[in-house]
Amino acid sequence: NGFELLAGITDTVGFGDEMDLQKVFEPMQRVIKDKMIIHYMSGQLDIPFEERYDPRIHVVLYFVEPHATDENDMSFIKEFSKLTNVMVLVSKADTMTQEEREEQKNEIMKRLAQEKVQIYGGRPFFILCQDRTYKFEDPDDDDKITSFHWKIEDKRQSDFTKVRDLLFREVDTVNKMQKHL
Repeated sequence: NGFELLAGITDTVGFGDEMDLQKVFEPMQRVIKDKMIIHYMSGQLDIPFEERYDPRIHVVLYFVEPHATDENDMSFIKEFSKLTNVMVLVSKADTMTQEEREEQKNEIMKRLAQEKVQIYGGRPFFILCQDRTYKFEDPDDDDKITSFHWKIEDKRQSDFTKVRDLLFREVDTVNKMQKHL
């Protein structure tokens, strides 16, 4: 639609290795706040709007383990949703049944509601780790083999396309992300 999207990724190697969450949170929070200040200051300079680079972190993709969301996950989501948009992604969703996904989604949503925390996209998204075919052989019958193919882009199996659309294809993505910026 006539604009160029520049996307950057910042990896947080070692996140969660430290027992004291404040030691983990502080450097990451400092980076987000510093980028907000740089953006604000660039608005004060005499640079045409079209030529400005927006260094802000518009969304944090926070990956949680399948089958479990612990207190550290909820603390991170709560703290960082105060600074920027947080999108919760459940990784390796191909290890879960539909019922387990629904159960984890409801648990996350319940805990977010209790803490009055909003997340980008309004709910957790379940992402498959890769396209894969699983084969199950019946130990009692050598001729009976059942196979099932997971597809990352199959909307019935994975939220990958929803996440991609929210991040890159929505016309108004940046404006929707202005919540905390």
